[in-house]
Amino acid sequence: MGKRKSSPSLATMMLPLLIMARSLVSIHSRAKKFFSLTFLNFMVRLQRIDFACDKMETTKNG
Repeated sequence: MGKRKSSPSLATMMLPLLIMARSLVSIHSRAKKFFSLTFLNFMVRLQRIDFACDKMETTKNG
């Protein structure tokens, strides 16, 4: 009897954990997309800055 009583409580305890895990996963995937996009933008900006610096140096030398 005791074993039977403990199993439903375990299931009810696991259910919110599963829901939480699912929501965390969805948040994580969204964050990953967001961070990857911002990282790409950051890299593009860095490349632009480097390009601008190179241009300035060449104009100084020329």
